Amino acid sequence: MKINKKQVLIRTVCTLALLAGPAAFAGEDSDLREGPCNKILDACKSYAKISKTKISLYRDCMQPLLNNEKISEIKIDAEDLKACQAKKAEIKQKK
Repeated sequence: MKINKKQVLIRTVCTLALLAGPAAFAGEDSDLREGPCNKILDACKSYAKISKTKISLYRDCMQPLLNNEKISEIKIDAEDLKACQAKKAEIKQKK
């Protein structure tokens, strides 16, 4: 079987993507998946399951919540929100 250069390139890129893992491509929201933001992320995951439309967990749920916007279907603890906002500020400061 003859393999052309394009197939080799595609296979290489796919392999690298699998080895690097999804967090390598996720951006800022990957840093917010740890520590105090876990409860908010879990609430957003639950919201995504009941939502009738496909949503981005970060853009459509976490980001608005961290900007103090209310999403009526999501109930989160104020202390968890403050801790996650502090984590986000810490991440931005490092960049």
